[in-house]
Amino acid sequence: MKKIMNAAGVVAASLTLMAGNVLAQDPDLVVFDWPGYEDPEFFGTYTEKHGAEPTFAFFGEEEEAFQKLRAGFPADAVRPCSPSVPKWIEAGVIQPLDTSRIERWDDINPNMR
Repeated sequence: MKKIMNAAGVVAASLTLMAGNVLAQDPDLVVFDWPGYEDPEFFGTYTEKHGAEPTFAFFGEEEEAFQKLRAGFPADAVRPCSPSVPKWIEAGVIQPLDTSRIERWDDINPNMR
């Protein structure tokens, strides 16, 4: 169960990816998130594979995050509240996950996908 929750945590931490994804150019994963979600257990697989934890940047309010991304903040993963996702997609600051690249996607509770 812990492994499934860890996988769910990774997915939850990466619910949406930036349209201007810089991951291909820079191996450092930049996670732009609410404070408190930087738990190393959420990113264990990433850390094992890349030898370092992701870089974290935090926001205090969702509108702050939205405006920072619109201004060009280079994040690879961000977690908006679900009601805001359509607005963020329309603005071009996020894009859907490519689930074919997520190991164990089928092991994640369907309610969390």
